[in-house]
Amino acid sequence: MRITNYEVIRKNLKRKMISGIILASGFSKRMKTDKLLMPIKSVPLVKRVVNAASASLLDEIILIYRNDKILRLVNDKIKTVYNNLAYLGQSAAIKKGINASDKKTEAYLFMVADQPFIDEITINKIIAMYKKNLKSIIVPLYGFQKGNPVLFPSLFKKDLLEIKGDIGGRVIINKYRDKTKYIKIDNNHIGIDIDAEKDLEQI
Repeated sequence: MRITNYEVIRKNLKRKMISGIILASGFSKRMKTDKLLMPIKSVPLVKRVVNAASASLLDEIILIYRNDKILRLVNDKIKTVYNNLAYLGQSAAIKKGINASDKKTEAYLFMVADQPFIDEITINKIIAMYKKNLKSIIVPLYGFQKGNPVLFPSLFKKDLLEIKGDIGGRVIINKYRDKTKYIKIDNNHIGIDIDAEKDLEQI
């Protein structure tokens, strides 16, 4: 079947641009070293997250970093932004990511860089849920536990830019509970994040 130029344009108009923002500028206070550089099955933690994002349906990927060593682990297709305000907490990284996103972005998928088992399948499930609920925040559930990545439509941009401290987007989720939808992820292992050495030992 022949596709006309009009049909191609119409298809492109329906496409929703989604920016993936990887938050990788924390201080690893519970670790003796930068946990994002630690190998999990021979692959540095942050690189595992970058690989998953790169294999997904995200339209652009932005990595917010503090440690220059992280730059060696990403390719040229990843937009990198240095976080000179990392001491202000996660909210600073969120704002950096939003401000660095493409102007056409209609949703932000925030990923934490210490989630070693996140995969493109889970990311794509969240994206698919968003495309059916364009005005809703999408939060994954691992068992009964809320987790990451979390997707915010751009209509919440103002709220995201107003948050302060090290609280992330959960304050917005609590504020807009009626506009939040949850997607169950069957494999709870995917929701694991690494905060302390005991987490590594459990893995």
